[in-house]
Amino acid sequence: MVENNDVQDNIVIRQALKKDAETVFKMIRSLAKYHGEGAEFRATIEDVERDGFGELQKIGLCGLT
Repeated sequence: MVENNDVQDNIVIRQALKKDAETVFKMIRSLAKYHGEGAEFRATIEDVERDGFGELQKIGLCGLT
């Protein structure tokens, strides 16, 4: 639980844009690292751009700003 209300007041959830691909990629990679060596991570930034923001989106994304 966050006790600093200033932080909570500044969080905005919005639809991720293609320009957010690098941030999304880093978040996914960090999550895989958190889960340890058992979590294989082979995605590339190009995968995120194609599958998250391409013509045939395979994954739904949202972003935090």
